[in-house]
Amino acid sequence: MVIRNVYIDGANLKQGLLLEGKEIDYKELYLWLNKKYKVSKVFIFLGYINKLKDFYTELELIGYKIIFKETFFENNILKANCDAELILNCVSDFYLKDYNESIVISGDGDFSCLIKFLEKNNSLHRLIAPNISRCSIFLKRSTQKIVYLNSVSSILKEKAPDEGAPVSGSFS
Repeated sequence: MVIRNVYIDGANLKQGLLLEGKEIDYKELYLWLNKKYKVSKVFIFLGYINKLKDFYTELELIGYKIIFKETFFENNILKANCDAELILNCVSDFYLKDYNESIVISGDGDFSCLIKFLEKNNSLHRLIAPNISRCSIFLKRSTQKIVYLNSVSSILKEKAPDEGAPVSGSFS
């Protein structure tokens, strides 16, 4: 039996789609991942913002397992930098044999080392990036197993005007 875990860079997912005027429907994303990839666990890595408690509760009720990182401001932009936590959790789960295959959702080139590790160990099922134009060249060079979310219309919705606090995600 294949056990498949998903590891989501929350800021990169949100920012990658906002740049195209889209937002993710988190419930539809969860359902799509389960239907298309038959996933076991879906982890999302987020910076903790107190005023978003209700949103976090909604994510947990959907089925997401949230890994929080403390937030800070840099040049008036809210940052959390969850990259290390995502990599550590994914690699740790690999060695604990918590999954056979993994799916990573991010377009951030900082994850190219993780993607190479997973590919080398035959445990990368898919890399899912928010969109092709903001997916790092380092990821594109790391694997051919890339799916772009901006082409999956069932999980996207138009961005609501003036919604939410500024967050930063990396696309290096």
